[in-house]
Amino acid sequence: MKIIRLYRYWWVMFVLLVIAGCSPWIKVPENTQVHSMLDVSIEQLHKQSDQYIGMVFEENFKFFRIYHNREDADLSKKGQVIEGETHFTARPLNQYLHVVRIHITPRQESWLVNEKIERQDVVHARVRFVGIAPGGALAFELLEILGT
Repeated sequence: MKIIRLYRYWWVMFVLLVIAGCSPWIKVPENTQVHSMLDVSIEQLHKQSDQYIGMVFEENFKFFRIYHNREDADLSKKGQVIEGETHFTARPLNQYLHVVRIHITPRQESWLVNEKIERQDVVHARVRFVGIAPGGALAFELLEILGT
């Protein structure tokens, strides 16, 4: 009887670990201060980027296009490769004149494809500022998509 209980316990733990490992999102600790793009302007991020690295933002972004790094790109597709990490380009709705890069993992990209997120769709996301990307665009790391 004790063996069966132990077996059930380990099976439940295994399932929970698998489910937790399947999420493409990076959860932000509850005590993390989350900002809007209205709190810190794009111009401020450009001028004082070192001061803001690591800052977490929650914003609505208009999704545009996924670009791949050289290792993951299909070189037969025009315009797919851009210098740097795999990312998508987006416009923060509160700072609409600017385009930013949001770095994504392969699992996050799969989620975007499975959810049929397309050009001009709006995603409500949490991102972390990581600096200035090659070419001068602001670069963020995708933490979590909270809604579409």
